[in-house]
Amino acid sequence: LHYSGGSAVPFVTRAAGPLRGAAASKYRDGRGAFWEFEGIDAPNGDGVWWEYEGQWSDDSRRSFNVERYEGADESIAVVEQQLSTGRFSGLMGLGQGALLAAIVAARAALGETSVPSSLQFAIICGGATPMPFKPLLTRLRDTADAGLPTLHCLSAADANHP
Repeated sequence: LHYSGGSAVPFVTRAAGPLRGAAASKYRDGRGAFWEFEGIDAPNGDGVWWEYEGQWSDDSRRSFNVERYEGADESIAVVEQQLSTGRFSGLMGLGQGALLAAIVAARAALGETSVPSSLQFAIICGGATPMPFKPLLTRLRDTADAGLPTLHCLSAADANHP
């Protein structure tokens, strides 16, 4: 899932490039890894998964510190519908896409999706807690038998996603 203002093609070809390189590698027995990557575009056509008040006019307002997202339900539905096809084992997101991946993964782990999901893992890169969905993530944390393996890629130098 691409970053805010991005799209699926550059995300898969550039941002996921290191993973694509790993996918071309071979196992010790010589078999190929057989990984495939497919991108999903934000549904509204402008490259953002959701909008929020002050997004374009107030630099202090970010996805991790606002109370409401406009368009998040539509974005969640698009991703969950793609996952319901059974073609995907995992989900990877960067930036705003990482927040969306965390939301979708939490919903899948808790069985709160509107469609069946084949999701087995999630990779969250450069994300933060999506504040409007903090109760969802808290439920996931507090539910002993719910869980989904995740890899979180964070950086102390990332001022956009503290």
